Amino acid sequence: MASAENAIQAVGFADQIGLSLNRHLTVSWEHAQCVGRVQEIQGRFLERFSKWIRYHGGVPAYCWSIENGQTLGYHSHIFCYVPRRLLKWFRRMVPKWIDGDVDQSGRVQTFKITTIKYGAGVKRLNRLKGVTRYILKAANDDAAEMFSIIQRPDKAGQVVGKRLGTSQNIGRKARNENFTKLHFRQAA
Repeated sequence: MASAENAIQAVGFADQIGLSLNRHLTVSWEHAQCVGRVQEIQGRFLERFSKWIRYHGGVPAYCWSIENGQTLGYHSHIFCYVPRRLLKWFRRMVPKWIDGDVDQSGRVQTFKITTIKYGAGVKRLNRLKGVTRYILKAANDDAAEMFSIIQRPDKAGQVVGKRLGTSQNIGRKARNENFTKLHFRQAA
């Protein structure tokens, strides 16, 4: 339950600090025939993405989930912040960051990028809530009940090792530090 709660709070915090997770990237590591532990393969990908964003004056922010489904095999769902000015470059760079064979032909593709659209007013985060619940489909019973998640562990598959995480700047420690700073400012 702690991982699900962390992911939900992280995506909300990213929005609050101006790093709205506006892209949903799905990468099939198995389709790319990547070799090694999926957490390490994905880690290298996220490291390259982060360096690229920083090089272009941006701040990397992301939340990820690893699944092992029947169609895509081992794959990741990565929600990330990509400034609008970098979107075309981002689409060109993704295949270069994948350690494997990128094949975009056929029914199963190595990667797919979609936009996470934000609404207006009280509905602003509805789409983000929906995709976040989707990546939490392997959540335990307590988390599913608390966060209104439709459990589909059969779709998420078995994953050995860490299944869910965030970038450090929107993770627990960053949120706690931000809360502490805010709390002391208000108390002064």
